[in-house]
Amino acid sequence: MSGPSATALSANSWMWAFLNGTPTPGTIPRGGMKGFKRETGWDEKKGKGTKGATLTLTSEPPVKGTIHLQLIGPGGLYAFGGSQPTTDFAQWDNFVSRVLSIPAAQQKAQGLSWYYPGTAAIGLTTVVVKHYGGPEYIGKGLYICEIQLIEWTPPPPASIVATVASKKGDAYTDRPGPNDPKPVDPRIEALQAQIKQASAANQVASHRKTQAR
Repeated sequence: MSGPSATALSANSWMWAFLNGTPTPGTIPRGGMKGFKRETGWDEKKGKGTKGATLTLTSEPPVKGTIHLQLIGPGGLYAFGGSQPTTDFAQWDNFVSRVLSIPAAQQKAQGLSWYYPGTAAIGLTTVVVKHYGGPEYIGKGLYICEIQLIEWTPPPPASIVATVASKKGDAYTDRPGPNDPKPVDPRIEALQAQIKQASAANQVASHRKTQAR
């Protein structure tokens, strides 16, 4: 399910992404997003002397992609106004401790929420961190950090054997009882999260621009 239309967002909103509800530090430069394609695992079987092929859907591989974040090094100044000292490295350290260092077991269980205008159209809403690296100096006071993400999918439900007498729901059926929680459509939850993060992206862009004046 696609998120908010990217055309409805300001140009500055494309300079940051939100991972686990936290804006990425620094900026995402031009060409800083690599991969992030929604692929389908079609198996093509071609016969001799025939046109076309027989297609069999064998898998739906997860979306994979790499982000490059550009940081201004210590002692540098933001471009807007030229008088505001950079805090990119402090933001990076905070991002590593709060988001990238979340234990793999926790990420596997529930994933990390994700929002970026360019990936909203392919329905990418939850990811896990495959790897990340520290700042690499590229010259002129600038550094690049790399983060690779993989789309998260919920684990298959555990097999539960129904018993005749159930503590929840009807005694002799698997229907939910009056006190059981109502199911929530995960697609609706994902869309609501994307709308919230899109709004936050505009707020972050406005706030950082105000700081730099």
